[in-house]
Amino acid sequence: MFNIKDIETIKGYNKLSPSAKTLFKAFLINYMDAQGTNSRESLVPISVKHVEGYLRFDYVRYGHKEWLHVKGSNTWY
Repeated sequence: MFNIKDIETIKGYNKLSPSAKTLFKAFLINYMDAQGTNSRESLVPISVKHVEGYLRFDYVRYGHKEWLHVKGSNTWY
């Protein structure tokens, strides 16, 4: 299971600006809190990168690769 303390191991995290790092960390805490136990345990972060106007967060959950637009700490789709 991913631990928020390991956020720096996510590919691309260290390339984010300080404000993007703060946003991503707040998002990830909120996102993990919004997941059920099984979903949280199966989530494996792959990468994060800044794209025009949002952060792209790639991850694997239940063996399927997925990604999210992260617009704010409480706004993703």
